[in-house]
Amino acid sequence: MRPRRLLLGVVAAAALFALVGALARWRGGPRARIHRAAVAQASCPTGRLAGPVARLLNRANRGMAAETLDAVGDPGDRLLDVGFGGGALMRLALERHSRLRVAGLEPSPEMVSRAQREFADEIAVGRVDVRAGAIEDIPWADGAFSTLVTMNTPYFWRDRGRALAEISRVLGPGGKVLIALPSEEMQRRLGLDAVGHELVDPDELAESMRAAGFERVETATMAVERRRGAVLITARAPYTRRG
Repeated sequence: MRPRRLLLGVVAAAALFALVGALARWRGGPRARIHRAAVAQASCPTGRLAGPVARLLNRANRGMAAETLDAVGDPGDRLLDVGFGGGALMRLALERHSRLRVAGLEPSPEMVSRAQREFADEIAVGRVDVRAGAIEDIPWADGAFSTLVTMNTPYFWRDRGRALAEISRVLGPGGKVLIALPSEEMQRRLGLDAVGHELVDPDELAESMRAAGFERVETATMAVERRRGAVLITARAPYTRRG
């Protein structure tokens, strides 16, 4: 990644976190309503703000996307990005791996429509497939992917057990899983709990993954997001399926 683009991504991410964090300190009145709206747009961009939010998310997540893909190494033949937002990680994956097929799952219909336009050429030749849906009900067949990545989504999951089961289901044995998310303290500073989302301790999520049968589960602080304490969880889907 070019240093200038990386710098812009880090600056945009800092601005986004600072804005949401500042709003989080106001628990009532107009600022509280703006805070709730900002978090809602980040989790599922909708309406007229969807386009601007997608561009901001792309810029804010660029560094995290690059570092996550660095950790992937060889993604195999098919990669799924859950909660792809503006599509920054999908685009970077396509650029890095010329033979890779990339799929994206996103709860926002506006983001899916935007991605269908953005990746129209790749969709036409079968390199990209984007669909609307949630991680608790991934609309692809068993073993469809060699790698699954998701950034900044676990605190939006409705059912962690179901989400992990679905991740395991759509990956082939030993498939790679990478989950990038802010630290629990940063989630608190962003006020995610104030708008009804459960804070996620990355270490507890890693333990849940081990309990669900995932193997080689590891956590590490992300270099590009070190100031905000972002964590990358890496794991492998079970090599042997439970009966």
